[in-house]
Amino acid sequence: MRTQSIGVLLSSLLLAASACNDDANDEPAKPTETRPVVEQVAPPLDLKEPPEDATKTASGLIYKKLVARETGETAKRSDTVMVRYTGWRQRTGQTFFTMNRSGDAMGIDVGYAAPGFGEALQELRKGEKAVLWVPPGQGSPETLVYEVEVVDIKSPTAVASRAADQSKSAASSQQPAASSEQTTNAQPVMSPQPQPAPDAQSQPATNAKKPSTLPKAGPTTARGRRR
Repeated sequence: MRTQSIGVLLSSLLLAASACNDDANDEPAKPTETRPVVEQVAPPLDLKEPPEDATKTASGLIYKKLVARETGETAKRSDTVMVRYTGWRQRTGQTFFTMNRSGDAMGIDVGYAAPGFGEALQELRKGEKAVLWVPPGQGSPETLVYEVEVVDIKSPTAVASRAADQSKSAASSQQPAASSEQTTNAQPVMSPQPQPAPDAQSQPATNAKKPSTLPKAGPTTARGRRR
């Protein structure tokens, strides 16, 4: 009887374990979600197909201006361009970089930028905005798409001149402080105001404050009282 009870118990345990395994196998595996770290921004134009009126250069760069200016300066290779931009991968449409929420512009040296990006910066005027299609082989193994806004253009001469003006302004603002400091340091060299004699308390305070009589105020008062 005891052997039969043990056999029934083991059979029940095996059936329960088998049922649990069947239930677990019936549940579909949940895919692992990978959220991109960079904020995803919707592109202003189709990433796959540039517009027909877009400009194409000899290097394969394609750009389409969203905001155009008829006049204005363009950057040179030696300039620094202040830009705000967002970048997408053309194949996946994923945003890999954006300054969408940042109000500050980023300075990029044209001569040190990626070839396609640096070429595009020299095609845009200050205040213009454009979408760029940079082909593979120009700093990336795949086509990258950028939306770029040129905020400002700074030449090395202008930067050096501005730095010189700031240095002059700083020097002139420090000069009055230095003169004041020299005057303050010179004060201890003068003779301090003498303490009034015990019997000269009735003398008016205005006489003691005269600068010409400060060093000799005490002896003069004493001689006057001996008379």
